Amino acid sequence: MMRRVHAVLLSLVIALSAASIAEPTLTLWAGVAALLSLAVGLLLVRGAPRLIAVALTVSGLAALAVGAADGRRPSLTDLLSVNQDLVGMLAAVSFLRLLSLGGETPRGRSSGVAAVTRTALVVHGLGSVINISAVAMAGDRLARAAPLRMADAMLLTRAYAAGAFWSPFWVAAAAAVSYAPGADAAVTIGLGLAVAVVVLLISMVDVYRAFGDDRSRYQGYPLTWAILRIPLALVVFVLAVHLSMPAVPIPRVVLIGSLVVALAGVLVSFGRRGFALLATHATAGLSGLRSETTLFVAAGVLTVGLQTLVPMIDVLLPVDGYGVWVAWASVIVMVVLAVVGIHPIVSLALVAVVVMPLEPDPTLFVLAATIGWGTAAAVGPTSGILMHVSARFGLDGLTLAWRNAPFFVITVAVALPALFLASVITD
Repeated sequence: MMRRVHAVLLSLVIALSAASIAEPTLTLWAGVAALLSLAVGLLLVRGAPRLIAVALTVSGLAALAVGAADGRRPSLTDLLSVNQDLVGMLAAVSFLRLLSLGGETPRGRSSGVAAVTRTALVVHGLGSVINISAVAMAGDRLARAAPLRMADAMLLTRAYAAGAFWSPFWVAAAAAVSYAPGADAAVTIGLGLAVAVVVLLISMVDVYRAFGDDRSRYQGYPLTWAILRIPLALVVFVLAVHLSMPAVPIPRVVLIGSLVVALAGVLVSFGRRGFALLATHATAGLSGLRSETTLFVAAGVLTVGLQTLVPMIDVLLPVDGYGVWVAWASVIVMVVLAVVGIHPIVSLALVAVVVMPLEPDPTLFVLAATIGWGTAAAVGPTSGILMHVSARFGLDGLTLAWRNAPFFVITVAVALPALFLASVITD
C-alpha cells in the first residue's frame, strides 16, 4: 500500500512539474508532492540510502532553524524548491524503460579501449542535452546482462559530469551566469568543451584499467540505431522545444519529452495494452525509484537550509582582484565543499558571496564555476549523479566518489591553462 502511495505521489510530481510550464505556481504544489514523497520514502527505503536521506533532511532543517533564529526566513518559493524538477524528470524518464522490454543484444561490436571511449562519448554527448536521464538509460542497458560494476559507474559518472564544463543545457551554466551576467558564451563553451575532451581522454585510461582482466572484452554501450533511437528522439525533442521556448527549464523539457516518446513508443509496440502498462507504471512501478527520489528530495531540503545560511557568511580575501589563481582556487574550493557533502548549487553560492566584491570578469568566473560544478558532481557523495547511480544500481557512493578522485586531479590540472587562456582572450 505504501509503495502505491509513493508511486502516486511521484506521478503527481511529474504531472504538476509538467503543468508548471503553463502555470508556474504549480511548481510549488510539485514541491509539496515531492516533500510528501520524501516522508513516505523514508518509511520505505532501507539501509544506507535511508541513513543518508535522514542525515540530509535533518541537516537541512537544522540549517533552516539557525537561519530563522537569525531572522532569515526564506520565501515559500524557496522552501518548496526541493529538486522537484529533477525528481519529476527522473520519474518520467523511467517510463522509457517500458520500451526496452525484450530488446535485442547487438553482436559484433568493438571491445576494449574502443568500447570504453565510445561509451564515454555517447553518454557525454547525450548527457550534455538530456542531463542525468542519459546515465539512467545507459546504466539500465549496461546492467542488463550483469549488475553494474564500479568501473561502469566510474565511466558513466565521469562522462556525464564533464558535460557541466561547457553545456548550456546544464543548470550549472545558468546558475553561474545568474551571479555574473555578461560572460562570453563562445569562450566559456569553447574552452569548457576543450577541457571536457582532454579530461575525458586522460581519465578514460584510469577507467580502462579499472575493468581489470575483463577490459579487453568490455563492449560497453552499443552504438546501434535500435538502441539509440529512443535517447536520440528525446534529444531532438529537447533541442526543438528549447529553441522555441528557451525560458523553460531543461529538466521540464526532458520530462515532457520522455512522456511523449514513451507514449508514442508504447502505443506502437503494444497497441491498446500500452495504456494499461503506462497506468501500472504510474501507480506502482514508479516506487522502484524510491531510493534515488528520496535522496534527491532530501538533498533539496539540505540545499534550502544551506542557502538560508549563505547570506550570514562574511569573508575577506587577502587579494585585490579576481585573477586566474583566484578562479582556479574557486574550482578547488567548490570540489572540497562537495566532498564534505555540500551540493554544487550551494558551494557556488558560497564562492560567489566571497568573490563578488572582487568584481570578477564574468567569463572567467563562469568558466571556473562550471568546471568546479562538473568536478564536484563526480566526487561529491551527495551529488545528484552519484546518489542516483549508487541508489539505482546498489553501489557504494563513498567508494565511487573516492574512485573518481583521479578525475578531480586531472580536471584541476587541465583547468589552470584553460583559465589562463580565458583571461588572455577576455583581457
